Amino acid sequence: MVLPTPTLHTPRLTLRPPIEADIPSWQKYFSDWEVIKHLSTRVPWPYPEDGVLEHWELRVQPALAANTTWHWAITERERPGVLIGTVDLWPEVTEHGNRGFWLGRPFWGRGYMTEAIAAIQDWVFTHTDLPKIVIKNAVSNVASRRIKEKTGAEFVGRDVCHHNSGDNEGEVWEVNREAWRKLRSLD
Repeated sequence: MVLPTPTLHTPRLTLRPPIEADIPSWQKYFSDWEVIKHLSTRVPWPYPEDGVLEHWELRVQPALAANTTWHWAITERERPGVLIGTVDLWPEVTEHGNRGFWLGRPFWGRGYMTEAIAAIQDWVFTHTDLPKIVIKNAVSNVASRRIKEKTGAEFVGRDVCHHNSGDNEGEVWEVNREAWRKLRSLD
């Protein structure tokens, strides 16, 4: 069991636990090839019309209720009821790492994901005992790599991971608690 997912505020965003009312905007922004192509083939393409509802019912809602995983809906502060992306973080490192994220295409290029990740890492490395966050991405996903570079992640190697784009090579990154706390002057 982990701490419940908190609501976090940044200058431009509200990061809050997702709710069932988010499903329509989640489905709208997530079922986009440009969003899904760099994700693992665990995410089907074409994405089903009820894909988010199923994901909500089978994974997100039970994890939130049991406090086993942190899930944040990314929203703009002036529109906190409209989900534009998500960040998921689980306490155990799996073959897929322990953090994933996506952002709807209309919101790309604004620095939103970098802002969201920094706030989440501040919270994680201040309020939990998680020693590190492991993140993976397709080698061809340059935007994801840049977010990792801007949020203190260090490249640790490559691995095999099948992505919807056909890319079968992934990058592995880590954000270390001590390094992040030092970078952000959290001590």
